[in-house]
Amino acid sequence: MSFCLDVWQHRDRFASSKKVHILLPDNATTSYFVDIAVFACKKGIQLSSHDIWIAALAEQWNATLVTFDNDFGHLAHKDLRLRSSLLDLGKQITQSCLHLPELS
Repeated sequence: MSFCLDVWQHRDRFASSKKVHILLPDNATTSYFVDIAVFACKKGIQLSSHDIWIAALAEQWNATLVTFDNDFGHLAHKDLRLRSSLLDLGKQITQSCLHLPELS
């Protein structure tokens, strides 16, 4: 139980940082979502709906999607800015985040 609380405390501290901008999907995001889902389907790429939302937000906000796995690799040639980072000598970590340009 203490591990779970510790994780939430770290998440809350991270999210409250002035350098972190929380992005939530809006009506415009759905257009990006559909475009990416159709693109992936036509190319035979299997993505979870969570990954599609992440990619849609990155594309909508012209953000670089930083990932520690290969789930988004097939979308790199689309309008998606992608940067992969493999840690621990190639061990894949399934966490993703967005690196946003400075928001005013």
